[in-house]
Amino acid sequence: MKKLLFICLIALFPAFLNAQDVVSELINKYKGNDGITTIEINKNLFNLISINKSKDDEDDFLANNINKIRIITSEENKDINFYDYIMKSVDHSIYKELMLVKDGDEDVKILAKDKGGKISELLIVTNDADESAVISILGDINLKKIKGLGNSINIDGIEYLNEIDED
Repeated sequence: MKKLLFICLIALFPAFLNAQDVVSELINKYKGNDGITTIEINKNLFNLISINKSKDDEDDFLANNINKIRIITSEENKDINFYDYIMKSVDHSIYKELMLVKDGDEDVKILAKDKGGKISELLIVTNDADESAVISILGDINLKKIKGLGNSINIDGIEYLNEIDED
């Protein structure tokens, strides 16, 4: 019986890992394809920015709290809809909706992965007639501090961070 349980766990473990990180799955599937842009910004860059710039709260927050930002966008392929894929694939018992924006033909959802009362990941998912995008921000996220990131990074959808009510 124990052997059967162990075999079932081993067989299901890869599927469990894939379900937990839908953004990595998307990036691995589509990177290098025409019309797809993928960006992964690691903690090392935030540390360099913090060292080489005059100290301010935003730089310190990025260096100390953000581990990675992952972005995937599709601008030319109207058949690819990351928004629908993410909404079907994420575990909604783990990712909680913080905001939904419908502006004309643009849909934006901001989801948070709460881990022990702290946000460990923010997902910003956008879709409109011309573009589909996913932004994943990983780290120890403080909503008051992350709001400024929407002003400093020029990526469609991230500006909605400024509208999150952290209370």
